[in-house]
Amino acid sequence: MIVVDTNLVAYAVLPGERTADALALAESDPEWIAPALWRRELRNVLATLMRVRGLPLAQAMSAFHAAETLVTDATIEPSTEQILRLAARGRVSAWDAELVFVAEA
Repeated sequence: MIVVDTNLVAYAVLPGERTADALALAESDPEWIAPALWRRELRNVLATLMRVRGLPLAQAMSAFHAAETLVTDATIEPSTEQILRLAARGRVSAWDAELVFVAEA
């Protein structure tokens, strides 16, 4: 099992120079998990690409659906205190602390 961040998911579902590597990783370990936050983050990535690079809506939707087949939502939900403690310990963002929480769980 691999706890993935949104960047890796985006590389896997949007054609680019890192897609082959991301898909190779998915093939070697297909059990990808992430906090449900990944959905909101990927939506933001897709919306930005639509606005800035003209990504068509149909392609954005296709990428999102492909991501849903790759990633399982973590079923654990950390408390605010747990996230803030992890963020302080690792000197990372709260978003990154959620990934650490899932990985440690």
